[in-house]
Amino acid sequence: MKTFQVTMVTLLLGTLSFAMASDSMDAEIAQINEAPTQERVKLMNEFKLKLSTLSSEEREEAITKLQTRTQTKAQIRERVRVNQAEQTESMKRAEQMNQYQGANQMMQQNNAGSNTQMFMGKK
Repeated sequence: MKTFQVTMVTLLLGTLSFAMASDSMDAEIAQINEAPTQERVKLMNEFKLKLSTLSSEEREEAITKLQTRTQTKAQIRERVRVNQAEQTESMKRAEQMNQYQGANQMMQQNNAGSNTQMFMGKK
């Protein structure tokens, strides 16, 4: 019975310490994301040192959280890049269409002028 109580107390303490570590990891990750580049490098190195002291499960969870939060910034940058590329492509298409329409108008004007000259007997 005593071993059961000791085991339960140990599990409870482990769970509480894991929850506290998880909260501090969340705060640390937020601090890393908000820091300027030079500070981010320093904080990231400190974070890596703390990761090395964690159990494999805690380490895996912390790394997953970090990847999820930093991946979001990368996705935003990628979306911006794609939007810019789409806008550039759209502008190119509009420019080509305008050039095509201008060329067609000139051809029609030239054809109309030569038809008038042919009608009047001039060549």
